[in-house]
Amino acid sequence: QLAQRLDHSEAWLLIQHMHLILAELFVQQASDDTGDLNDAIPGGLDFMVSRGVDSSQSLSDMIGMCAEQLLQEMVLRLGRASGERERGVLLLALNLLIPVGLQAGTLEDGPVSCSALGVGSALNSAGLVGTNAQLQAYID
Repeated sequence: QLAQRLDHSEAWLLIQHMHLILAELFVQQASDDTGDLNDAIPGGLDFMVSRGVDSSQSLSDMIGMCAEQLLQEMVLRLGRASGERERGVLLLALNLLIPVGLQAGTLEDGPVSCSALGVGSALNSAGLVGTNAQLQAYID
């Protein structure tokens, strides 16, 4: 196994490359026109947990751990996109990613987890009002 050859655990490798994994999960979820990949994000997180990544980490926590690299990866992918379809998928992936990432530590009921999102659910803008105010204060 790669982890053994590199003298690290699988969890360590997954955490070190979390930004690439999360980017791919969000892109896969966004690219699914059939509904077959509705579980891409929860399934990917379940895989990481089964390999030793801390199960107490929410999706928002994971995004927060690598937010800068994750957004860099998404912007790189957007810049490399060939064609309207691929650009549309990447923009949708960003629209899925950003609200979840902004919710890190801002919900009264605790952090957002994969199970809290549910299959086919959407986050509404009302849930982001406090986060938007925080972001506006940071920009000002």
